[in-house]
Amino acid sequence: MPFKYIQVPNTKDPNKSSTRAALGDPVSEAEFFAYMAILLSKPPADCEAAFNALLDTCVHFARDTRATSYLHGRLRMQPSSGGSFETGTTPHSPKDIGARMNLSLGPDTVAAFEDDLSIEKVGEEGVRAPQIDRVIDNRTGDTDKYTASDVLEVDGEHFEIDPTDTAQGVFLTPVASGSAVRITRYLSVTPTRIEVLLPAGLTGQQRLMVVCKYDTSPLRSSTYTSALSP
Repeated sequence: MPFKYIQVPNTKDPNKSSTRAALGDPVSEAEFFAYMAILLSKPPADCEAAFNALLDTCVHFARDTRATSYLHGRLRMQPSSGGSFETGTTPHSPKDIGARMNLSLGPDTVAAFEDDLSIEKVGEEGVRAPQIDRVIDNRTGDTDKYTASDVLEVDGEHFEIDPTDTAQGVFLTPVASGSAVRITRYLSVTPTRIEVLLPAGLTGQQRLMVVCKYDTSPLRSSTYTSALSP
């Protein structure tokens, strides 16, 4: 699973570019603890209890103004304060002294995230490129859904596609595994909407990408942030 990013202009140096993460679907509590349960081979309820116990333990020692070392190299808790008040007066509340409990990731956690991390550019600000606002299952009217052998509507901006050019168009990539496959049946293409006929037998969650070409520009693409589900 690559780390997806969007390239943005660097406002301080016009010769450089910056990036921001292209956030996907938010992780629900159920999904979070279900994955944690796989790692621990424990029921999700036990994982939730362990999670709450970890944070409650941090709160306990932070209230006593005691910091931890990096626990197993993964996480550190550090109490801090940084409030401001008039000299000659006495602070009367935690807010007055800016009392806080900070959590920071340890080197082992950072390494686990960064080691062998692949990246994928999914868009570029400040450069004309396709923009995908929403994807609709024409049969049901549901967003972020699709029905095999039926029409899919892609709404957005800057859609300039030559359906006869196989390098351009709408592409689907299975979330589980597999390569991008171009949709071959285009019912309608306008600057703000593309309607395609999906192939039969399409299953599983899919990532949708639109590839366009503007005059003599190189191919430019954009990947929809949400996965499509059948």
